[in-house]
Amino acid sequence: MSERRDLASASSTRIADPAISYRSTNEWRPERVAQLIDKLSPVTDSPDIIEKIYEATLDPAALERTMEHWVASIERELAASSDGESLDAATERHLQLGFQLLEQYDQNLAALTDGTAVHMRKDGTLIDVSPAADALYSVGIGDSVRDLPIDEASLDSVCRWLQEQTTTPTTAHRVVFARRQDREVSVLLWLSSLTSTVFRLSSSEVLWQPEVGALLEASFDLSPSEIEIVQLLIEGYGIEQVAEVRSRSLHTVRTQLREVYSKTGISSFPELLRLIVGLTAAQELDRAPGQRAIHNPPNSYPRKSQRRLLTLPDGRILDYSEFGAQGGIPVLFLHDEICGDAWTASGVDAAIERNLRIIAPLRPNYGRTDPPLAGSNRPTEQLVQDVFYLLDKLGIGRVVLLSRVIGSTLGSCLVEDAPERVLAFVAVAPALPTGPEHYRDMDPLTRTMVRAVTNTPALARFLVRTRYAYFNRYGYDRYLATHYPDTRDQRLLGKADVRDAIALGAAATGAKRYQGFLGDIEGRKPDSAAVAKILRMPTRFVIGEFDRKGRRARAESVIAAGANAQLIVLPDASELLFFSHTDAILDVLVDLVREAS
Repeated sequence: MSERRDLASASSTRIADPAISYRSTNEWRPERVAQLIDKLSPVTDSPDIIEKIYEATLDPAALERTMEHWVASIERELAASSDGESLDAATERHLQLGFQLLEQYDQNLAALTDGTAVHMRKDGTLIDVSPAADALYSVGIGDSVRDLPIDEASLDSVCRWLQEQTTTPTTAHRVVFARRQDREVSVLLWLSSLTSTVFRLSSSEVLWQPEVGALLEASFDLSPSEIEIVQLLIEGYGIEQVAEVRSRSLHTVRTQLREVYSKTGISSFPELLRLIVGLTAAQELDRAPGQRAIHNPPNSYPRKSQRRLLTLPDGRILDYSEFGAQGGIPVLFLHDEICGDAWTASGVDAAIERNLRIIAPLRPNYGRTDPPLAGSNRPTEQLVQDVFYLLDKLGIGRVVLLSRVIGSTLGSCLVEDAPERVLAFVAVAPALPTGPEHYRDMDPLTRTMVRAVTNTPALARFLVRTRYAYFNRYGYDRYLATHYPDTRDQRLLGKADVRDAIALGAAATGAKRYQGFLGDIEGRKPDSAAVAKILRMPTRFVIGEFDRKGRRARAESVIAAGANAQLIVLPDASELLFFSHTDAILDVLVDLVREAS
């Protein structure tokens, strides 16, 4: 057991604050992890593998840093196992525990990322920053609370409160009404203690919007004079200044303010602020510069108005979108797990030029689509039925399939179930069956993932969960930098329209998309012959010249097994070829439709 205790001690050096063990409460101290590990028996651990499991659990970035070593450890154990197809039972139990810890980590993290919040130590050092806070205030981990663009008097109040908690704690909560220094905006700050050493500052900018007055009048029957008083207070005027601006006595203004409190059912100015914040916070978040790509990027599709919900016969909901050329050739677009169903505006223009009507359903656990029915042992078959029900409702008989990465698994299932309804199939960077002969051309993470999908489900689940924990904790900027390291993809990510589209797709697919991805990989066909048997209609596999996932060899194996398919390799392209070569891909699709017709 000493190796595991050494692991806990070593892990603590990688955590920003051991008191909260990465980002949450005392439940996640390294000592707590060690206690959980100690409960597992019998003690037949493989130290190299176990260490890496908990390194990645405590800090998902470790998955990338230590993958080569971990791959070697796993492959040694797989080679030593009697059947060559599974890890030992103790290792699988550790993987399952790591999966559970990641689940609980992200549940705690969600409490931080919902809003403009920072976590800080007693000295004001920021140890965690939500994406919205970063967007609004341009601060990061390691900065000081005094780096917030807030007036000095208010920051002094925050620091005094922190000092009070350090010496003789008085209250676990405080509200501070502040002003931004960089523009004339009022800010409401909520201070709270998470632990004896970690404190949270949540903030909301309070702007007076024209619709707020109408809402106050309609909801609480406030008079124009009472609404004007509220507006002046929200804009930072003191009650004496309100009286001066309105040419009224202080007594009259106070009487009117008491009437406002009575009508709205509140009893203090902070409560009044909370009421106004509740009416304006959503609009303010949409205005945050760093959030535009997630909420409403101007050059990305599908637009919000193009997203729709369909109630399925069993009562579940299917989330889908429709864009492109109205009345054009129906193209069923099957999304991937990272970029979701997003297209750039130029890509949609290209589809319209080619008279293509894009219909893009989101699979279960992505977006607002409900999960499969409880107890269903054939969720993929259920999904196929859902998609054809959608097409029936849209009055579409035959379609062309266009898939991106893991979306090809659903495409294969659709073809298998109703080949007469699929005119042709274009699979971009497809996820195809893999054999040992394909490993040579894969990067370590892909090789481990593909092997795990086939042989060790517990490892596959853990790797998928860790990857999405990385995304949730570090944001899509850092995630994309590690997931798409090729210089061509990095140049592409430097383009605003591509970055906006990926951000939109990531937001649309939702925080729980890893569950959808697990369902996707479980629905994959076992070997190249099984896929080849299905693909009897004209099919094109499109990959990038610099693909490092072994896709070329896998596609060639499916073609060699008898599929009615051809391989197209696009020059100067890597993982993100759908965005860099949209025109070329759609030309392939149009040519294939002509051939199939």
